[in-house]
Amino acid sequence: MYTVQQMQALDYLLKRILLESNYPFYGKNLKLVISYNNKLWYGDFVQMDGVFAYQYFIDDIGDIEKVRFSPNYDNSALFKSIWDSYQETISRNNLFKKINDPTMLFNSLLRILNYADINDEFSPFYPYLLNAKTLKGSLELPLINLEDTDIELVSIIEVID
Repeated sequence: MYTVQQMQALDYLLKRILLESNYPFYGKNLKLVISYNNKLWYGDFVQMDGVFAYQYFIDDIGDIEKVRFSPNYDNSALFKSIWDSYQETISRNNLFKKINDPTMLFNSLLRILNYADINDEFSPFYPYLLNAKTLKGSLELPLINLEDTDIELVSIIEVID
């Protein structure tokens, strides 16, 4: 079981490494699959704009602002934890250049997540699974609130649009 913060960090890492053109899974639309209320769901724990995660906020004067986050920004300790863990992994052996199997990718991502130790990290993101869809396609929601929910991570899938 994982926290929503861990899923946000893992989703960021997955989406970020899918941008690496020298990886076999470059450009694929991979999603994390979770079990929630006896259904299998996939969606987005974070939204991306290139290498940056982002979220919209309403500022003090009522304007909507798009705030960007990355491991290099002071506003994102959550991503720094998992990104540092990923960097340490690839510095030893860039195994992601060799992985072309979803099982190996899933296992490698979980090892990085567990090494990052981000259970209690503060997250600037809403605790939602965005663009939530069931695997069977029977339900589609703009978001699912997962605040204070233990999340069962089940799998990783490629979504073909």
